[in-house]
Amino acid sequence: LSLFVCLSVCLSLLQVLEGKPIFADCFGNLVPLTKSGQHHVFSFYAFKENRLALFIKIRDSAQEPCGRLSFTKDPRTYRSLTHKAICNLNITLPTYCKVRHLNTPGLDTMCINMK
Repeated sequence: LSLFVCLSVCLSLLQVLEGKPIFADCFGNLVPLTKSGQHHVFSFYAFKENRLALFIKIRDSAQEPCGRLSFTKDPRTYRSLTHKAICNLNITLPTYCKVRHLNTPGLDTMCINMK
């Protein structure tokens, strides 16, 4: 399936929950940066610009930087074995390298190499 089809299905499911809190969590080699007991939560509104800034880190840098972003109606409990997602998005981060400029001390540039 194309990304557009997956996003369309995801958005149609989210429209049912318009204005209600929706929780986002990461699985795989991606870990969300949150304080203990806190969750990434936002409200979805149809025909509006919906943005959610997530800070994530890569769990194991020796493995591929990929994972799944999952949206749920309820916050994730780590004791629960089941996970009922509204929508899942598979994510693969591009590789990057940090380049140090010799001319300007303290200036670092991140170059992204798209696969």
